[in-house]
Amino acid sequence: MQATKRARPSGKKGPAVAQKSLTVAQLKARLSERGLSTAGRKADLEQRLQGAGQTLESGEASRPSECAPQSEHGHGQAAGKQDSLRAKKAPGGVFKAGKRKNFVRINLKGPSAKGKFQSKGARKFGKKRFSRFGRFQTKMLPQAGQGADYVEGCSNRSRACFKCGAEGHWAQNCPGLPDPAAQGELDEEGTEEAGQTAVPVAPPLAVPAAAVQLAEEAMTEEALTERLHSVFGFAAFRGLQLPVIQSVLRSISTLAVLPTGAGKSLCYQVPALLCGGLVLVVSPLIALMKDQLAHLPKGLPGAMLWSGQQAAQAMQTLRDVREGRIRVLYVAPERMGSPSLLSALAPMMPLPLVCIDEAHCIAEWGHNFRSAYFRLGRMLRENIPCRAVLALTATATKATEASMVQALGIAPSAVFRDASLRDNLRFNVHHTNGGTEAGHFKAMLLKLLRPGGALADRKAVVVYTTFQMQAEQVAAHLHSHGIPAAAYHAGKHFKERESVQDMFGKGRLRVVVATVAFGMGVDAGGVQAVVHLTLPQSLEEYVGRAGRDGSEALCHLFLDDADFRRLRSLSHSDAVSAASVLQFLDTVFVLDETEGEASEGDGSRYAVLGADELACSLDMKAEVMETLLTYLEAHKETYVRVLSSVGRTAKVSFFNSTCQELAPRQPALESLLAVCPKPRAGNYTVHMARWANAAGMAPSVLLQQLAALARRDELRFEVDSKSTLTFQVVKRPDCLEDLAEELAARHTEIGRRRLRRLDTTYKMLAAAASKPNQASQEHHIRDVAKQYFEAEEDSSGAGQSAEAEEAEGLPLETASNFMAKDVRMLLRESASIKVGAQLTGRAVARILHGLSSSAFPAAQWNKCGYWARYGNVDFDAVLAVAEAELEACKK
Repeated sequence: MQATKRARPSGKKGPAVAQKSLTVAQLKARLSERGLSTAGRKADLEQRLQGAGQTLESGEASRPSECAPQSEHGHGQAAGKQDSLRAKKAPGGVFKAGKRKNFVRINLKGPSAKGKFQSKGARKFGKKRFSRFGRFQTKMLPQAGQGADYVEGCSNRSRACFKCGAEGHWAQNCPGLPDPAAQGELDEEGTEEAGQTAVPVAPPLAVPAAAVQLAEEAMTEEALTERLHSVFGFAAFRGLQLPVIQSVLRSISTLAVLPTGAGKSLCYQVPALLCGGLVLVVSPLIALMKDQLAHLPKGLPGAMLWSGQQAAQAMQTLRDVREGRIRVLYVAPERMGSPSLLSALAPMMPLPLVCIDEAHCIAEWGHNFRSAYFRLGRMLRENIPCRAVLALTATATKATEASMVQALGIAPSAVFRDASLRDNLRFNVHHTNGGTEAGHFKAMLLKLLRPGGALADRKAVVVYTTFQMQAEQVAAHLHSHGIPAAAYHAGKHFKERESVQDMFGKGRLRVVVATVAFGMGVDAGGVQAVVHLTLPQSLEEYVGRAGRDGSEALCHLFLDDADFRRLRSLSHSDAVSAASVLQFLDTVFVLDETEGEASEGDGSRYAVLGADELACSLDMKAEVMETLLTYLEAHKETYVRVLSSVGRTAKVSFFNSTCQELAPRQPALESLLAVCPKPRAGNYTVHMARWANAAGMAPSVLLQQLAALARRDELRFEVDSKSTLTFQVVKRPDCLEDLAEELAARHTEIGRRRLRRLDTTYKMLAAAASKPNQASQEHHIRDVAKQYFEAEEDSSGAGQSAEAEEAEGLPLETASNFMAKDVRMLLRESASIKVGAQLTGRAVARILHGLSSSAFPAAQWNKCGYWARYGNVDFDAVLAVAEAELEACKK
């Protein structure tokens, strides 16, 4: 008897019972009755139900009946159905499907699936020929819309589920994700940044998600101290912690300038515990976020969002935020404008508190200015309403303080300031000219750490360097001489950094060698010594992270004049002229066919510019261009809006339905057809700027809609990963020349202040090194630092005349009579070299100083005989000679 045909029961003749497949609701109901997952598409549900031994048909014939006719062998209809579901095994191991069955079982391990005598080449050719897109068409695009920055590819080689990242199951049977239909609005959102709950997901809070206003009795010192002891285990508050916390609890925006180790994180943790709702913490480094997240108390569940996580973790974090399971959320400043984050925060708004850690990055005149921080003030006012803002920083001059207060709308009466230099720090300076350049500093550092040295009894030491390669070399040198050491800088993978910090915090690693710019991520309370192998660029950087636990700690510094000259030269690498700024503004405000036509009315449009190509053509760093865009956004006229960065081009391919079929229900696809009506090899390739202008929506919103369709397997897409500048032109300036002069002057002033901070630091340390003993050195350093941080006027912006006077005491060489001749020779030789940008006076000065730039990289120009020839001469003096010679050549 063949399994593919079923004999009608003998005896009675009657009409055939109508057969129809189960609906999705019926499938889910039957799966729920048996405790099985109801996630997935209809085909997934049917397959799961079939695996449980259930029928896939509905109607009266789908259930056994007591009055069902008996077969010749005495079996009921149920037995006949089981026979029909169990198909006979055919030769070769393939099960033949019964009539009206939806699936065919295939034995992939049998001889018919992979012939024993088939050659390797034939199998390879067959795979290529019968792949999804055919032999002569493009390969399947990697799945996008799943990852942190829109494009986390789905590798065919991976054996892990692409939804949750775990192994042992595939995406269609993923047990880690709830029913997509139950996700509501979240399923339609993109995941441009990813997140991860670093603590187990807590149950829904007993406290309502909305923030509550505390009674005045709950803000007294006694009540807060009792809560501090019961939750955090501390007997009393330290320093200015109590007044800062009370100010925040009264919904007053506050600035707290507290030294390292003063317990700044407690200033937002206590309000988060008492106020309910969600506290948003903006932090510049992943290492800082992870460390603070790990030290949250048990009753305060937290999470973090950052760009290196999987999509499932991002969605889970955003879901936890929306449902009130998260009380503290850490984000990077670059992610604050994310549409998915704003959507998740919407039910919680207004937030009880937004805390900005390392708030000095906001200050335009600060020592570590970041454009993403600079935009936080506007973002909080327009997109993330909150009852109070708490700005935290360890060091800030009066000028930096004023800049932070203005940007965040903080009243002067709500500024709490403590001493920048703690009493438990001991300072020591050793002047060693040529030590770092010749490598002698390694031997001197080794001498300090070995028995008999000043740091012999110090078990936790942080060594600061300027460059990543230097950090690696020093760590390797110490390790080879028996001292446990490891490098820590931005060039390492975050897992390596996490491992280094974990070992250092647990005492299994004695020395961490970190770059100054990245060293703030090393957060350990037991640091007993800090060694600066190279000169810090400001007094703010010199105030190290030693002695956080209150114990005495040593801050040792090696001062080298060659390091100072090199750092002073590097401070000019970001400088721009008004002419180059004008070229940049021409690119921003002048339309071309790639960027699309401006919309009618206000003339606004979206733009996505390739950062690397533009940097090379303008000889301007991408960071500088981002800063200029930030200035345009912060301008009183608001010329642009800086948006989340996306790829410049997108490539889309469709599966179940065509683009034309989906377009009536998807506005993004309708505009896609308008700008790219015909696909090539099955792929729609489109410039994101043209698409955004045609659709009238931001590029990130377009990618969100694609991500939602990709999760439903309607399409796949990929976006190029090159760095871009993404923004919306809101208004066109009347005169680009005047605006270029204004922006160039503003940017030049920032560079001038940075330069004078470096000069002040060198002079202070050089004077301290000349003192006869360590006590007198420390006394001098404390006196100068106090004057620097407490000065009402910022002397760093005194002007060029003051710069000339201050340069007299610096170890700089004077310009020689041969410099003009060398400039003329360089101009003559460069005429035969193909360059991507015009050789300006500033470009010539950079070459003579040995400064690499986008258009004149060191890899190409360091072989030139004039490279770094005048690096010991003041850059402005070299620039003046170069510009004079260029003008003479034009005549």
